[in-house]
Amino acid sequence: MDSGLKGLLIGCCVLIVVGVAVIAGIFFYIRSHKDAIVAEVKELHSDGLRFGKDVAEPRCVDEAMSRYRSNAGMFGSVRTSLWLGGCLDTSALDSGFCADVPPENEMIRTGQWRAARCSAHGFAGDASCPNIFSTVQKYCGSPGRARKAAAERGTQ
Repeated sequence: MDSGLKGLLIGCCVLIVVGVAVIAGIFFYIRSHKDAIVAEVKELHSDGLRFGKDVAEPRCVDEAMSRYRSNAGMFGSVRTSLWLGGCLDTSALDSGFCADVPPENEMIRTGQWRAARCSAHGFAGDASCPNIFSTVQKYCGSPGRARKAAAERGTQ
């Protein structure tokens, strides 16, 4: 067997073993810290619910991006998204909030819109920031947002 091919096979085997070890490590970490992770998820969402009761939808996004600024990155975007979801659920309706939000199934417009929103908040090129705005998209297309809008129309 050619020594170059042999080296390539050994390298591939090492990468596979390392990959399996990393996946197993993540699995065992999550399994052993499950209760703490669940508690943090609940607390972030509850904190967002409390904050949202006193503000309109755009303020939730502004506060979420402020929080993300102090905890940017992949895990920060997950935490921020959980908080933002709670905030938007209880926030006051702003009639223009969802006006330019594309449906999630429009992939190109979605990518452009999310990137533009991140840029507008000072996160141009941040790979994790667009995930936060997926929360806004889900919310804008949700039955909860539709109920808010219907209730608002019913009171006017």
